[in-house]
Amino acid sequence: MRLFALWLGLLIFHAPAHATGKELVVGVQPYQPTRALIAYHEKLAAYLRGTLKRPVRIVTASDVDVFGRRMLAGDYELALAPAHLARLALQDRGWHPLARYVPDTSVLLLARKDDVDFTIASLQGKVLATHGRLHLSSLVTEHWLASQQLQAERDYRLLETASPASAVQALVNGQADMAAVTLASMTQVRRSNVEHVRIVHEIASLPLLFFIARADMKPDMRTHVQRALLGYQTPQGGRPEAADEQDLAAMDAYLDQTRRLLGRTALPVQPAQEVTQ
Repeated sequence: MRLFALWLGLLIFHAPAHATGKELVVGVQPYQPTRALIAYHEKLAAYLRGTLKRPVRIVTASDVDVFGRRMLAGDYELALAPAHLARLALQDRGWHPLARYVPDTSVLLLARKDDVDFTIASLQGKVLATHGRLHLSSLVTEHWLASQQLQAERDYRLLETASPASAVQALVNGQADMAAVTLASMTQVRRSNVEHVRIVHEIASLPLLFFIARADMKPDMRTHVQRALLGYQTPQGGRPEAADEQDLAAMDAYLDQTRRLLGRTALPVQPAQEVTQ
């Protein structure tokens, strides 16, 4: 009996710290191919398990539309979301901002390097490649071009692609006349393609992804999760910074269009794709 009690005590002592508590489901925007997300967020999942002393499951979605709808439906308790979707979740569902990745990035308008005479005005009647209209870089680009008297689908046609890399590829291949991407996403583009494009205009500086907590997360747990996130060191050696609603206020200009785009399809919400456990 003593041996059994000793064995049981050792078992409890050596049990993984994440073996107790309710599972924390973290939704991550699919800003990279699934394999890249797996590799990048394995460290985050392990860190949160150890720090929060609860199971952590990180999931993503097939595209940003599905991710946004799942987030607003409350399928995630914690989400890593782009600024405009984070602001929408705060405004429409009462979510709370906890932390953000830094530094900001720039939205770039690109043309082919050999199109030396191509200007913004030259986009009239031409094609602009983007990483899907619901992505923040695309929204910002459309709004900025509207300020230059160029309306999407009236003065130029949009070519929505699967990734920033494919938007640049479409530009290089001649399927598009310009492409809108972020500086951060250019790391996904082949070097051979980068050598064939030039920057026509740097449109704006954008915040990177935000960690936001679902409305029903209790205040003490929000504080606990925020402290954990602020202590996390990314694979590149950086750390998230604390975030509040003021950091997202500039996104209000894009909320109406974001709502419209999220409701533009009647397709059923697809099952979430598990990234790592």
